[in-house]
Amino acid sequence: MGKVISRVGRLLVFLSTLWFIMATPLLAEDIAHRRIIGFSPDGTYFAFEQSGIENGSGRAYAHIFLIETGRNKWVKGSPFRATARGAGKLRAARRKVRRDARKTLARYRINRKGVVLASNPITELNADPHKVTVHTRRTIRKLDEPLVFSIEEVRIRTPRCRRATSKRIKGMVIRVRRKGGRQQVLHEDKRIPKSRGCPTSYGIEDVIRLKKRGGGAVYAVIYSFIRAGASGQERRFIAGGWHDDGGDYQEPEHYRDLYDYYGGADNSNQNDRDNDRDQDRGRSGRGYNEERYDDDRGRDRNGEGYRR
Repeated sequence: MGKVISRVGRLLVFLSTLWFIMATPLLAEDIAHRRIIGFSPDGTYFAFEQSGIENGSGRAYAHIFLIETGRNKWVKGSPFRATARGAGKLRAARRKVRRDARKTLARYRINRKGVVLASNPITELNADPHKVTVHTRRTIRKLDEPLVFSIEEVRIRTPRCRRATSKRIKGMVIRVRRKGGRQQVLHEDKRIPKSRGCPTSYGIEDVIRLKKRGGGAVYAVIYSFIRAGASGQERRFIAGGWHDDGGDYQEPEHYRDLYDYYGGADNSNQNDRDNDRDQDRGRSGRGYNEERYDDDRGRDRNGEGYRR
């Protein structure tokens, strides 16, 4: 009798181990990467790319989003989407989506890099994902009051997500304030758009600033979110913009070359060309320079826009 129980026990352990091995792919995570493409010269438009490998199907995907920063809406025709299978599938998907988006990005003159003021990748554990405080320029001296961008997660009833996950479905309220000043609501979800799926949490990924020619600045903020997918959790991106036309410090004349070099003014596109001579230029239309497809480098972490 004891031997029978022992054999049954070993069989149960074997079956449990086998189930775990078989179930592991189903519990895999789909973590998208984002790449910042840039702004139009006046900051009216902002573009970025996200790409990754789907859970379950193993299919590669790549998306390019072009948003209007004043209204936080997708430009007509955006997003551009591509998928691929087989050898080199991620590289192939990214090439295809860039070909599809090339004319539109050139039409809207997406050729200004901007300056990344803050970045909070999924690997960073000591940062608050719901609040980012930034100085608005690269300087040791305190030239103006810092900006505080924040996300508040709010529960929103979403009947279509009832079977997708047992977790609460969340929307977001996005705010900005100048430290010590009044808070401004940039976006508030009243419902969850279908394009966002069934999100359960949010975080701030990047804050990018472009100095406008006539004064002031435009900020693009990329937000990450976790949603329930068919084969596990998925991490995706959305983005929004904010135009700050007041309280912007004017740099001394001798600072101009420095700030122009880092992505703000008229000659930033020339600086990019000087630094990127070895990259693919000219195939993408006027003003838009394609980057190499360095999928194995950590610099590409991607994004997805939101609409109201």
